Amino acid sequence: SLQEETVQVPKAAKAIGEWRKVALLGSGFQGKTFSGVSVNTGKEVTIKEYRMRQISAPHVKHIASSFSLLKDLDHPCLVKYHGVVYSNKHMHVINEFVQGGSLGNIMRDHGTFSEQCLASVAVQVLDGLAYLHSAGIIHAALNANNILFDITTGTCKLADICLKTFAETVNRKGQGNKFSSIFGLYFCLAPEVVSIDLFSFAVLVV
Repeated sequence: SLQEETVQVPKAAKAIGEWRKVALLGSGFQGKTFSGVSVNTGKEVTIKEYRMRQISAPHVKHIASSFSLLKDLDHPCLVKYHGVVYSNKHMHVINEFVQGGSLGNIMRDHGTFSEQCLASVAVQVLDGLAYLHSAGIIHAALNANNILFDITTGTCKLADICLKTFAETVNRKGQGNKFSSIFGLYFCLAPEVVSIDLFSFAVLVV
């Protein structure tokens, strides 16, 4: 197996539990995304930061219980979730760091994939979805921007499971904190619910 690379922890970086922010990767109305590192192991991660004022207290508990399920997921075609850290102002979601970028960015920079490349991507995406569905979880936000390509292993990884449906329900003004009835997590999946991911997959490959 590949040995995990570590990086030196920047001393000036702000601590978030055992993690420290390293650099800002992107931002939007939903929050900010940083590269980060573990102060214990030097392992690189991605830190997604959401404003707590946009989330009501009952929904914070709902999110925490949902994240506890995501932490148990372990599949090569899924971005590994490491945990969530709360502060007075922010919720920080800690995920595996994937070096390579999203398929959306790759297609914007280099154009569409060849049939052979697309077939490889499709198999890996379906593999990841099958694993999620077997665990009673739907992605609910499958698109090219939520599929990351790991250049170190040549693997496609599904990202933003559940978080996407959560984030989209947060009002831009911090009001109307209501969650979608889907929310990304189900234990008894009806065919019409599973078809959300399958329809998104069909749009993706076409």
